[in-house]
Amino acid sequence: VLKRHRSIAEIVQDYAKTLVKVIKDERPLLSDLSSMMKIDSDRIICAMPQETRLKLSLPALRAVQAQAAGHAKQLNAFRELEKEVHEGKCYLTSNGHGIVLRVVNLITLRLERWDGKFCVEVGKWSLKEG
Repeated sequence: VLKRHRSIAEIVQDYAKTLVKVIKDERPLLSDLSSMMKIDSDRIICAMPQETRLKLSLPALRAVQAQAAGHAKQLNAFRELEKEVHEGKCYLTSNGHGIVLRVVNLITLRLERWDGKFCVEVGKWSLKEG
C-alpha cells in the first residue's frame, strides 16, 4: 500500500520520525516505556512537519467544504478554517463518529514569584473594541 500511495508513506514516515524524537527528547526509563507508548497522537501530529499536517487535514477539510456548499455563512467559516489549516495554525481530523475536529497545539506559561504569587491575564481591552 505504501509503495502505491506516496503521500501516505510520507505521512507514516514523518509520524514515525516524530514519535522517535518525542521519546528521545523525554528519555523515559525502560520501566516507564509501556506508559510512554500511550502518547497522545495529537501531540505527535502537532509536532510533525506542517506539510504533513496539511495532507492529514485534507480529507476532513473536503468534508467540511461539502457540508458548507450553498450556505454563504458556512462557506465564509470554511474559508477561514481552510486558511488556518494552510497556515499551519491547526490541523483537522475526525472522531470515530465522523465528526470533524479542529486541533491546535497550545503552550501555556505560568509565571510564579518566590512568594507563590503568579501572573495572570484576566482579559484584553482596547479603546476601539471596548
